[in-house]
Formats: sequence, structure tokens, C-alpha cells
Amino acid sequence: MRNFLLGETKELGIKISGADGVDFKILEARYEYKNRLGEILASGEAIVEDKMVYTNLTPTELGFNQICTFIVKVQSDNEEKGIEQVRQDIIVNVIEEY
Repeated sequence: MRNFLLGETKELGIKISGADGVDFKILEARYEYKNRLGEILASGEAIVEDKMVYTNLTPTELGFNQICTFIVKVQSDNEEKGIEQVRQDIIVNVIEEY
């Protein structure tokens, strides 16, 4: 969970790691940021740096339990696994002041 002030810009992201220890590469990463009603407030291509995937998020709507979902396509160096899609949600709370 991450807390934001309304209009504040912060990096929001995830670190991808392989469960089996086999190396992989990130082929594509995007995000969707939704309010509690499921309405998309922001979406787009995520920034990829090594195994980190993030976006610079600036919430424009107050509320608790908003969700930012990262959708990442990875290709394992293990040829048997092929390409996999990873989805990770982060809860975002947006308030007027701390």
C-alpha cells in the first residue's frame, strides 16, 4: 500500500524476481490505475529498469483503496517456460494532507 497527497507525484512500482532462480528478461510492461469504482484514471507503458517496473503516478482523485495494476510480460531463459504474464496490484490511498 502507498499513500499519496492529492496531486503529488511519486514513483510507484514493483520488482520482478524469478521464483525458480532462472534469469529472465522483461519484454513489455504497462500499468492501469483505477479508482474504487473500477474507472481507469491513468494507464500506459511502464518504465523498465533492469528488474524494476514503475510509473510516476500523480493521483487526481481523492479516495482509499484505489488500485494500480502492473501487467508485465517476461521471457525466461528456461526455454520450457516461454513467455509469461505477471500481474501485480498495489493499493493506493489518496488524501488531502498527512
